[in-house]
Amino acid sequence: MSITRWIVALIIVGGIMCLPATDIMAYSERSSMIVEQRILDVKNKLFIGSLRGDRNTIVEAEKELVTLYGNGTVEQQALMLYYIGYARLSVSNLSPEQEKEAHLNRAINALEQCVRANQEFADGFALLSAAYGQKASLGLFSAMQFGLKSGSLMDKALTLAPDNPRVQLLHGVATYYKPSIVGGSKKKGVEILHKANKLFSAQAGARSSASSLYPTWGLVDSIAWLGVVALDAGNKVLAKQYFEQALAIAPEYAWVKTELYPKL
Repeated sequence: MSITRWIVALIIVGGIMCLPATDIMAYSERSSMIVEQRILDVKNKLFIGSLRGDRNTIVEAEKELVTLYGNGTVEQQALMLYYIGYARLSVSNLSPEQEKEAHLNRAINALEQCVRANQEFADGFALLSAAYGQKASLGLFSAMQFGLKSGSLMDKALTLAPDNPRVQLLHGVATYYKPSIVGGSKKKGVEILHKANKLFSAQAGARSSASSLYPTWGLVDSIAWLGVVALDAGNKVLAKQYFEQALAIAPEYAWVKTELYPKL
């Protein structure tokens, strides 16, 4: 920093420090509100991009969050790290095979920081568990190395918030796909997915996903996953019902519209 910029910064900070305590509190609250609105705007942009499978929009949202990170409260910074991790996981899922792992590693890095910043954040532990679960699926060595890590993180998330629908959704998907030797079960996975869907339905309307700073994604995803497991069981009629239900809620849901529905 040049001496001129340092002096300007010192004057600004000095000016703030000379304000009465009530004015300093008001300044802090206004700054926090500005950061909160920016996080909210980027969160909504991120989820719209993810729903549409729009990689460019997701990348733009991630860049905005990375730029914003460092501002706001500790709680707000933990949320930024969560959404950065979510964005990087989404990019990984939309990337060619040879690029997936690099994006996945970047997601894990952000989510590890997230749960260190807020050790009571069940959504953070559940999403980190899902990221390690994807790492475990990359090969035999990866399965041994990261499978147990994924499981312990999910246990933590379930302990913190057993009725969190996103935790149950990710728990259900993991249980459905992981080997039986480490607790996997298609039957149990389906049961957990139904539980997640019921929790989402019970919470629908309780708070607006457009106005909550905390994660609110998952309702339409839970319906899509019920369609996936129905299709996997050979029940195309039931799968079609779930996919159509998901598209009725989110007509632009690219995963269902362009990948799952055509399999019927």
